[in-house]
Amino acid sequence: MKPICAAVSSTGAWAVAAVGIVFLAAVPASRAADPTPPAASVTFEQDVLPILRTHCLNCHNGLKPKADLDLRTRDAILKGGKHGPSVVPGKPAESPLWDEIASGNMPRGKAALTDPEKQTIRAWIAGGAAGRPAEVVRLPERSPGQQGRDPVAMAALIDREIDQRLARAKVPASPPADDSAFLRRVYLDIVGRIPTAEQAAAFLDDENPDKRRKLIDDLLASPEYGTHFGTVWHNLIVPLDENKRRIYQPPLMQWLADDCNRNEPWDKTVKGLLTAEGAIAKNPAAVFFTTNPEPNQLTITASRLFHGLKLDCAECHDHPFTRWKQQDFWGMAAFFTQVKANREAVTEAPANRAKELKTPGAAIVIPATAFTGAGSEIRGRFLGGAQPVLEDKGPLRPALAAWITSEQNPFFARATVNRLWSHFFGRGLVHPVDDFHEDNPPSHATLLALLADEFASSGFDRKHLIRCLCLTKVYQRSSRPVAGNEADALLLSRMAVKVMSAEVLFDSLGVALGFENLGTPPKALNSLPVAFQRSLGGNARTQFVNFFKDPNEQAEAMDYGHGILQVLRLVNGPQFNNGGLTVNSLAKVENPSRALEALFLSTLARRPTAAEVQRLSPYLARQKNLRDGYAGVFWILINSSEFLVNH
Repeated sequence: MKPICAAVSSTGAWAVAAVGIVFLAAVPASRAADPTPPAASVTFEQDVLPILRTHCLNCHNGLKPKADLDLRTRDAILKGGKHGPSVVPGKPAESPLWDEIASGNMPRGKAALTDPEKQTIRAWIAGGAAGRPAEVVRLPERSPGQQGRDPVAMAALIDREIDQRLARAKVPASPPADDSAFLRRVYLDIVGRIPTAEQAAAFLDDENPDKRRKLIDDLLASPEYGTHFGTVWHNLIVPLDENKRRIYQPPLMQWLADDCNRNEPWDKTVKGLLTAEGAIAKNPAAVFFTTNPEPNQLTITASRLFHGLKLDCAECHDHPFTRWKQQDFWGMAAFFTQVKANREAVTEAPANRAKELKTPGAAIVIPATAFTGAGSEIRGRFLGGAQPVLEDKGPLRPALAAWITSEQNPFFARATVNRLWSHFFGRGLVHPVDDFHEDNPPSHATLLALLADEFASSGFDRKHLIRCLCLTKVYQRSSRPVAGNEADALLLSRMAVKVMSAEVLFDSLGVALGFENLGTPPKALNSLPVAFQRSLGGNARTQFVNFFKDPNEQAEAMDYGHGILQVLRLVNGPQFNNGGLTVNSLAKVENPSRALEALFLSTLARRPTAAEVQRLSPYLARQKNLRDGYAGVFWILINSSEFLVNH
């Protein structure tokens, strides 16, 4: 990371804070728009489908396609509608689809295609109406009975897959990140905070060539690992309320944190969530149901988290853009019909089934609010799988939980691996992480299959998977682009620059201010760091998080979502920019170089460069009060892009 301390005047902090936005804007979020490619290189999935989605799929989708013409897939286009095939490969002049688009007859009632979009469609037909060739997935062999590869060996396999793809695309990789960038990155990703000044100095001064591997192991063994990932999963499970605020559930957060720290297999944790019963006070996993009490809500949440699928549309009708039908949605929802939840407890009893159901076992009636199928009785069915035989009086959720976490479920391992990959790299191999479908293939299909196989064979060991990811050269690359990879957002030629979540930002500010009190997972919300909480007032963390988070939770990790209100809160808030205990401890230090080193280590996990010392020293020399001078430097550092992002 290029040093960002460029000014120390009265407007210095504003200049540096603005750098944060400029810096992020310089990191491309997607590929630059390409000119119309040669006909032979145009594929349906990559080039044509995005155009059709924008202009045509409102009318020609899988729900009620006009003229029976479904334009969602290449095969459907070649099949055509009631007027026959819409495309003749290699012959645009004989293709009705091209004739309608070229003449401007279609799309009706919407903006016409641009000339480049039209030429892309024509080039696709002229080139043979090609689809993207399926990536051949060949997994490395493992020894019989082997459970999980050595993490170093697995990291090498991951690097090989990515480097081969970069070589084919002729995209260069950025160099390795220096020790300070790696240190800060791995702390933020694994334990959700920056390192203390002492921890930073100890790592930077350590000459052990194996210190990065050791640090990963140490962080995974820390109770803070569970605290951080307990918060991450809590936020995925507990929805926002009607005011776009999250009502935190400390018992669930602690249950998830303890599960992480014991390194319980992920399949066991998920079974515990899906089959939770009893009072929240005794079984906090029951919060999964008390915050998502209805079968439809549970189906949407479980599908998103454990399958990586968005089934929302199929609640009311067949999904217009994917293969999922309304029967798939309600077939899964049927397993939740016997659940009764309130704010305090969850029970499951056959007596809760609707009296009008005729089918034994799991079944549900589609409600009257659905667009189609209202009143139909749907039998319980595993998503994309079999219809189980269940006793009429037995609990239904155990059968669903067993299938979701089984080898027969093609989604479970892939969805979890993809979500963890997104956590560490800013973007999933399938993106968005909860939108697996045929028209949204993974950027690296072989790599995703390899990681899913490794995760399952390791017994769904999350710490093992994290070790494999963090030991890779890919994870340890610099975020700074080099000539030739500036526009890459998919091939992993450099590390993504991620914006800290609101929780991570709050806890990192606490560490920078010297209110550490770290090392134990919180027994209740808002207890980390305790001293920092007390300095701000009781519910400070919750208030801060609700103020800084994305209100719709749709911002991507690489999108800088802070607006002027958030910037002003950091810049003007005395509780954040007075330097706290860190500056108090330096108040009598008369050596500027020593003080600057402590300030940089406390905030940026690195020592200042010679140029930064030269620039800042005269500013400190002009201050009548050393503490005020040190607080000014601290103010600049925590409002800089280098502090606010995980790079």
